[in-house]
Amino acid sequence: MTDDNIQRRNHIELWVQLFTAVALALGLLMVWVELQQTRQANLTELEQLRVETTIQERSLIFGEDLALVLETACFEPAQLSRAERLILHNFFEVQVLQMFRIYLLNTLGDYNDTPWERLARHHAQRLLSFPPGRTWLTTHPYYSDGIGPLKEYLKNFKRDEAYSCENVLRWTASKLSS
Repeated sequence: MTDDNIQRRNHIELWVQLFTAVALALGLLMVWVELQQTRQANLTELEQLRVETTIQERSLIFGEDLALVLETACFEPAQLSRAERLILHNFFEVQVLQMFRIYLLNTLGDYNDTPWERLARHHAQRLLSFPPGRTWLTTHPYYSDGIGPLKEYLKNFKRDEAYSCENVLRWTASKLSS
């Protein structure tokens, strides 16, 4: 073998080794990125499960009287019994937790098609449509200051009068005469 051939062979081997090293580094980088994405997905799922479990636990307190409690909260809030106030408190907490759940799904997960504020609007509206809900939100020691990202959202949320108790009754009233 001539010196030219040996030099050419060494040059090719060097390029093969360099290409192999770059491919290995890229492979390791891709594995690292995949592990980070899997970790983030697992953390998001765990947080969602935690919030969902809390919502289910709080919802059990509603019992079978929630509709009656909501009716009283709408039209005669001063008449709420202690038990009804506890049911209402848990109902309001579930609304806040649902908003937080939507926030988590939208920000921790990869679900950014619709802003979380728009998705959470229904729950905020439901909370604030009840006179006791508005009081609860401004006087509760934890939620009056907001919970994380919901603080500013709830502080600046404008209640839509269209969702008042009276309007809900009008929407559901039958036009049929007896």
